[in-house]
Amino acid sequence: MLKQDVKKMTINNVIGNLAGHAGITYWIKHDGGDISAWGDQGYIADFLVTGFLFCGIVAAIFVFMYRGKVSRGEFDLHEVPSERWGSWLPANAWMAVLVIGLLGLVSAGLPLVGYLLAAGVQPLSPLAVALSKGIWAAMVSAIIVPVAIYHGASIATLKLEASQ
Repeated sequence: MLKQDVKKMTINNVIGNLAGHAGITYWIKHDGGDISAWGDQGYIADFLVTGFLFCGIVAAIFVFMYRGKVSRGEFDLHEVPSERWGSWLPANAWMAVLVIGLLGLVSAGLPLVGYLLAAGVQPLSPLAVALSKGIWAAMVSAIIVPVAIYHGASIATLKLEASQ
């Protein structure tokens, strides 16, 4: 049941973030003409800030949601990894959220910036920026959602096992 939940939540978030990020970005930026790569309103700064905030917020939602679901007994404990999943993440949920946010900046934001620099960044149309951001957010959420769910569930499982 947990695996099915992870799959459903991941698919829903990929679709929702594709549409949401693309739609909001286009709605905000469509009136201003081409968008430069650099500067306060540039798309590179937007991707870097979003890399941290988006990954941190998504991680917070799912770490705490699934920590609670497991604590309330909504899943059979045999479905949840018995050792701490993602042992590279802190056991403290808030610290794990911070680390995932920072990893989002480093692993999702910086490589995109590197690619854009290698490709010769240029001003892009609002539609190009919106589509790029939507696709990027969908790919990032496909990675972050399962990590956050399994980590939150495993934190709760360890606490429950320790209390028994």
